Amino acid sequence: MCSSTIRLQLEEKELIKAHKLAEEWGFSSVEEVLKEFIKRFLNKNVVTSSNLTQKITLTKKAKTRYKQMNEDFKIEKDISIAKSVDDFLAQLNA
Repeated sequence: MCSSTIRLQLEEKELIKAHKLAEEWGFSSVEEVLKEFIKRFLNKNVVTSSNLTQKITLTKKAKTRYKQMNEDFKIEKDISIAKSVDDFLAQLNA
């Protein structure tokens, strides 16, 4: 197996924080964290900001439904207010 060395430039306080966090998460070292990340990265099994920002498009029916819900909230239609935990539980069980 061939191996390569990757060099990272970090401030000392960042490296210390990374070592502590790696230990908290059950890793033996920061190197182990990076190896695990690279394995997941190669399998496309990593959450990145680019795959979290997918645009969600509502259907016309859903838009109409949410618009009506917002209007109902404004006029407090079909809204119950509980003054205590017991009152809340009674409303749930009603």
